Amino acid sequence: MEATVNGYFPHLRSLLQSSKKVIPLRKHSFLFQEGMPANELYLILSGKVQVSKICPNGKEMCFRICGSGEIVGELTLFTNDARYLLTAKVIEPGEAAVINKEELEQQLLINPPLTLEYMRWISKHVRRT
Repeated sequence: MEATVNGYFPHLRSLLQSSKKVIPLRKHSFLFQEGMPANELYLILSGKVQVSKICPNGKEMCFRICGSGEIVGELTLFTNDARYLLTAKVIEPGEAAVINKEELEQQLLINPPLTLEYMRWISKHVRRT
C-alpha cells in the first residue's frame, strides 16, 4: 500500500489539506486519464481511486488502490506541457483536496522541508511502481 501522508509527510499533508479546492469523487469518473495535461495533485479525503495504465494489448494494469490520506497525481514539475502517465479512476465515491501544479511549484521553491518531503514521496512512488 502506498504510504499515506498522515504519518510520513506532514508538510505535504498540511499543504494539500489547506487547499481551498475540494472536489467530489463520483464512482466511475476519472481524476485524470493517461495523456491528459498534468496540472493537479490530489489528496484523497474519502473514497477510493484505482491508479492504472492501459497496456498496448488493450488490457488494464492496476498499480494501486488509493484511499483516505493518500496522494494521487504524480506531477512532472517545472516542465512545460507535462502529461499524466497513468489513469486514476474513482471506484468508491468520496472527496479529494486538489492543489494546482503552479501553486505546488511555488511552495517547493520557498519551503525546503516541503521540497524534501515531496522528493521522498516521489522516490517512494517510483520504487513502488
